[in-house]
Amino acid sequence: MKDLLKKFIITGFFTGYTPVIPGTAGSLLAAILFAFVQPYPLLFYFLLSLFFILGILWGDWAKTCFKKSDPPQMVLDEFAGIFITFMGLNFTIDVFSLSPEALKILISGFILFRLFDITKPFPIKKAEKMKGSWGIMMDDVLAGIYANLILRILIRINFL
Repeated sequence: MKDLLKKFIITGFFTGYTPVIPGTAGSLLAAILFAFVQPYPLLFYFLLSLFFILGILWGDWAKTCFKKSDPPQMVLDEFAGIFITFMGLNFTIDVFSLSPEALKILISGFILFRLFDITKPFPIKKAEKMKGSWGIMMDDVLAGIYANLILRILIRINFL
Protein backbone atom coordinates (compact mmCIF):
# COMPACT_ATOMS: atom_id res chain seq x y z
CA MET A 1 0.00 0.00 0.00
CA LYS A 2 2.87 2.37 0.89
CA ASP A 3 4.59 1.70 -2.46
CA LEU A 4 1.32 2.27 -4.34
CA LEU A 5 0.90 5.65 -2.63
CA LYS A 6 4.51 6.54 -3.53
CA LYS A 7 3.90 5.54 -7.15
CA PHE A 8 0.67 7.57 -7.21
CA ILE A 9 2.51 10.69 -6.02
CA ILE A 10 5.79 10.24 -7.90
CA THR A 11 3.99 9.53 -11.19
CA GLY A 12 1.85 12.65 -10.85
CA PHE A 13 -1.40 10.84 -10.12
CA PHE A 14 -0.35 8.16 -12.63
CA THR A 15 0.14 10.61 -15.54
CA GLY A 16 3.71 9.29 -15.69
CA TYR A 17 2.31 6.06 -17.11
CA THR A 18 1.16 7.84 -20.28
CA PRO A 19 2.75 5.63 -22.98
CA VAL A 20 4.18 8.25 -25.34
CA ILE A 21 4.67 11.61 -23.59
CA PRO A 22 4.67 11.12 -19.81
CA GLY A 23 6.69 14.30 -19.12
CA THR A 24 4.30 16.40 -21.15
CA ALA A 25 1.25 14.75 -19.56
CA GLY A 26 2.68 15.36 -16.09
CA SER A 27 3.54 18.96 -16.97
CA LEU A 28 0.03 19.56 -18.27
CA LEU A 29 -1.53 18.24 -15.08
CA ALA A 30 0.90 20.35 -13.05
CA ALA A 31 -0.11 23.48 -15.02
CA ILE A 32 -3.78 22.73 -14.35
CA LEU A 33 -3.03 22.20 -10.66
CA PHE A 34 -1.06 25.46 -10.63
CA ALA A 35 -4.09 27.29 -12.07
CA PHE A 36 -6.19 26.12 -9.13
CA VAL A 37 -3.64 26.87 -6.36
CA GLN A 38 -2.17 30.09 -7.79
CA PRO A 39 -4.58 32.36 -5.87
CA TYR A 40 -3.33 30.80 -2.61
CA PRO A 41 0.39 31.64 -2.23
CA LEU A 42 0.94 29.57 0.91
CA LEU A 43 -0.54 26.50 -0.76
CA PHE A 44 1.49 27.19 -3.92
CA TYR A 45 4.81 27.36 -2.01
CA PHE A 46 3.87 24.39 0.17
CA LEU A 47 3.19 22.24 -2.90
CA LEU A 48 6.33 23.42 -4.70
CA SER A 49 8.41 22.53 -1.63
CA LEU A 50 6.63 19.20 -1.28
CA PHE A 51 7.20 18.27 -4.92
CA PHE A 52 10.89 19.10 -4.67
CA ILE A 53 11.50 17.42 -1.30
CA LEU A 54 9.62 14.24 -2.23
CA GLY A 55 11.39 14.16 -5.59
CA ILE A 56 14.76 14.27 -3.83
CA LEU A 57 13.74 11.77 -1.14
CA TRP A 58 12.03 9.30 -3.47
CA GLY A 59 14.03 9.72 -6.69
CA ASP A 60 16.43 6.88 -5.92
CA TRP A 61 13.47 4.68 -5.01
CA ALA A 62 11.91 5.52 -8.41
CA LYS A 63 15.18 4.61 -10.17
CA THR A 64 15.11 1.19 -8.50
CA CYS A 65 11.37 0.70 -8.98
CA PHE A 66 11.34 1.59 -12.68
CA LYS A 67 14.91 0.35 -13.40
CA LYS A 68 16.04 3.55 -15.16
CA SER A 69 18.43 6.34 -14.17
CA ASP A 70 15.81 9.02 -14.95
CA PRO A 71 12.55 7.10 -15.11
CA PRO A 72 10.01 8.73 -17.44
CA GLN A 73 7.24 7.53 -15.13
CA MET A 74 8.50 9.90 -12.42
CA VAL A 75 6.95 13.27 -13.23
CA LEU A 76 7.19 14.90 -9.80
CA ASP A 77 10.20 16.73 -11.22
CA GLU A 78 7.98 18.19 -13.95
CA PHE A 79 5.50 19.32 -11.28
CA ALA A 80 8.28 21.21 -9.48
CA GLY A 81 9.55 22.64 -12.78
CA ILE A 82 6.13 23.90 -13.85
CA PHE A 83 5.53 25.54 -10.48
CA ILE A 84 8.95 27.23 -10.72
CA THR A 85 8.04 28.39 -14.23
CA PHE A 86 5.19 30.47 -12.82
CA MET A 87 6.73 31.39 -9.45
CA GLY A 88 6.51 35.08 -8.57
CA LEU A 89 4.87 36.16 -11.82
CA ASN A 90 2.35 38.94 -11.40
CA PHE A 91 -0.78 37.55 -12.99
CA THR A 92 -3.99 36.15 -11.59
CA ILE A 93 -5.84 33.11 -12.80
CA ASP A 94 -9.53 32.59 -12.26
CA VAL A 95 -10.01 29.05 -13.52
CA PHE A 96 -13.72 29.54 -13.98
CA SER A 97 -13.38 32.63 -16.18
CA LEU A 98 -9.87 32.44 -17.58
CA SER A 99 -8.82 35.76 -19.10
CA PRO A 100 -7.07 35.68 -22.47
CA GLU A 101 -3.97 37.28 -20.91
CA ALA A 102 -3.72 34.67 -18.16
CA LEU A 103 -4.33 31.88 -20.66
CA LYS A 104 -1.51 33.20 -22.89
CA ILE A 105 0.89 33.23 -19.94
CA LEU A 106 -0.18 29.77 -18.83
CA ILE A 107 0.21 28.24 -22.30
CA SER A 108 3.46 30.11 -23.00
CA GLY A 109 4.95 28.98 -19.69
CA PHE A 110 3.96 25.39 -20.34
CA ILE A 111 5.52 25.47 -23.84
CA LEU A 112 8.70 27.21 -22.64
CA PHE A 113 9.15 24.75 -19.79
CA ARG A 114 8.71 21.74 -22.08
CA LEU A 115 11.06 23.29 -24.65
CA PHE A 116 13.84 23.75 -22.09
CA ASP A 117 13.15 20.39 -20.44
CA ILE A 118 13.37 18.55 -23.77
CA THR A 119 16.26 20.43 -25.43
CA LYS A 120 18.28 20.84 -22.22
CA PRO A 121 20.48 23.85 -23.08
CA PHE A 122 23.58 24.50 -20.95
CA PRO A 123 23.76 23.89 -17.97
CA ILE A 124 20.53 21.86 -17.85
CA LYS A 125 22.12 18.86 -19.58
CA LYS A 126 25.00 19.00 -17.10
CA ALA A 127 22.60 19.16 -14.12
CA GLU A 128 20.87 16.01 -15.36
CA LYS A 129 24.12 14.13 -14.72
CA MET A 130 24.19 14.98 -11.00
CA LYS A 131 24.28 11.97 -8.70
CA GLY A 132 21.19 10.36 -7.24
CA SER A 133 17.84 12.09 -7.13
CA TRP A 134 19.49 15.47 -7.69
CA GLY A 135 20.02 14.71 -11.38
CA ILE A 136 16.36 13.81 -11.81
CA MET A 137 15.16 17.00 -10.13
CA MET A 138 17.69 19.69 -11.04
CA ASP A 139 17.30 19.59 -14.82
CA ASP A 140 13.60 20.37 -14.38
CA VAL A 141 14.31 23.02 -11.75
CA LEU A 142 16.67 24.76 -14.19
CA ALA A 143 14.20 24.36 -17.07
CA GLY A 144 11.62 26.04 -14.83
CA ILE A 145 14.02 28.88 -14.01
CA TYR A 146 14.83 29.42 -17.70
CA ALA A 147 11.12 29.41 -18.60
CA ASN A 148 10.37 31.80 -15.72
CA LEU A 149 13.03 34.26 -16.87
CA ILE A 150 11.82 34.21 -20.48
CA LEU A 151 8.21 34.68 -19.34
CA ARG A 152 9.27 37.68 -17.25
CA ILE A 153 10.95 39.23 -20.30
CA LEU A 154 7.93 38.54 -22.52
CA ILE A 155 5.56 40.05 -19.96
CA ARG A 156 7.86 43.05 -19.40
CA ILE A 157 8.01 43.92 -23.11
CA ASN A 158 4.21 43.49 -23.32
CA PHE A 159 4.48 40.51 -25.64
CA LEU A 160 2.19 38.52 -23.34
